[in-house]
Amino acid sequence: MLLCITSCFSDSQKKDSVIDQESEKTENGNVAVNDVGLHNYIESPVNFYMDMESPPIIIPCEGFRIELGGLPTNVDKVELENKERNSLFYKEHIFEKEHFNLIGGTPESPVIVSLCLKDENGYYKTLTRTKKEDYPISIPAHISRPKILKALSKEYLPEILSNLKLKEIKNELICQRLLHMEDRLLIKSYKFGIVYCKEGQTHEDLMFSNVNPSKEFQKFLSLLGDTVVLKGFQMYRGGLDTESNTTGTQSLFTNFNGFQIMYHVSTHLPHTPNNPQQLERKRHIGNDVVVIVFQDGPTHFTPTTITSKFNHVYIVVQYDKEASSCGTPHYRLGVASKRGVVPHRPILPANPVFPHSPEFREFLLTKCLDYLLISFSHLLWFCLSYQQIRP
Repeated sequence: MLLCITSCFSDSQKKDSVIDQESEKTENGNVAVNDVGLHNYIESPVNFYMDMESPPIIIPCEGFRIELGGLPTNVDKVELENKERNSLFYKEHIFEKEHFNLIGGTPESPVIVSLCLKDENGYYKTLTRTKKEDYPISIPAHISRPKILKALSKEYLPEILSNLKLKEIKNELICQRLLHMEDRLLIKSYKFGIVYCKEGQTHEDLMFSNVNPSKEFQKFLSLLGDTVVLKGFQMYRGGLDTESNTTGTQSLFTNFNGFQIMYHVSTHLPHTPNNPQQLERKRHIGNDVVVIVFQDGPTHFTPTTITSKFNHVYIVVQYDKEASSCGTPHYRLGVASKRGVVPHRPILPANPVFPHSPEFREFLLTKCLDYLLISFSHLLWFCLSYQQIRP
C-alpha cells in the first residue's frame, strides 16, 4: 500500500531527516525504511512516500514524530527505562547549603550544573543535569573552591562540559525549580487519559461526545485495570472527586510494577447533553501527558486532532477486525510524541499487531510509563529554558 503525505514545509526544511535510522531512495523516488533500526519514525509531514503493507495509523503532522516500528518481530525486552534514573541528590546534598547553579548549551540541549561550596566528608558535591542523564559527582575537597568547575569540566565530564560556555543563574526561583524536578520524577502514582473513538470519527468533539462504548472497548479496558467506585476510594485518585461524584461515579485503576495508575476514561467522565465541547471530559484528559486513543476500527488519527498543550504522547490502539476473526481480540498500535520527547523502549515491532493478552498489557503500560517519565523530564526542562531562568 502506498502512503503519501503532502508537503507543508519549505525546501530548506525538507533536508531534515524524517527517518531516525538509515533510509534510501529507491529507483522510483520512494523512501525505503530500514525496519531493523532502533527507532524509525516520521518527524515532519514532508513529501513522504512509503510502500508498506501496514502504513501508520497516525497521520504525520508538524510538531510530532510518528513511530514506524523497528523490529520485524516483537523481540525487544519490555522493561522500564526511567524507573530508577532520578534521586534526591540535589535535595540531600546541595539545596540547603551554599552553592551556585550554572547553565549552558541551547534551549534544545541545555546543561545545568549545581556546585556545592561546602565540604561534605572531604568532598564537594556536584550535580550535572542533561535531558538524557544526571551526573552526581563528588570532587575531593583538596581542590580549591575556584577550581571545582575546572576539575569537573576537564577531569570528570570533558565530553559534556569541556567546550561548553556556562554562566551563573541568578534567578531566585531556580533552586525551587530544580528541587521540584527531583520530586516530580520520583512520584510513584500517575494518570493516563483514555479516549474512546468510534470507527470513522476524526474530530475531537465527536470523540469526547461518545456515551455508549462498544463491547470491544470495554474488553480492552478490562485488560488495563479494574473498574472502581470513586466515592470513598482510598488509593491514588488522579484528580478525580472521591467524595461527591462530580467527576463521575466510577473509573479505571490498576497497580503496575510498583506504580499506582488512575485512568481518565472519556466515557466514565460526566457527559453534558447538547454540549459538543464536553469541557468536563477535556478538563481531565486535556491535562494528561500520555493519552491512549482507542479506535473501534480503521480510522487515521492526527495528533493535532485533540487540542491540548499538555498532551505530549498519543498511543493509538486500533481494534483489528481481520486479525480478531480468530476469536481473540487483536489490536494495532501507533505512537506519536511531541518533538523533544525521545522515543523509548519497548520498540514497536514492524507489524505492531498484538493479541489481547497479559504480554500486550505489559508492553502497553511499560510504553506509557516510560513515555510519561521522559515527558515529565521534557516539561520540566522546558520550564528551565533560557526564557524562564535567564540571568
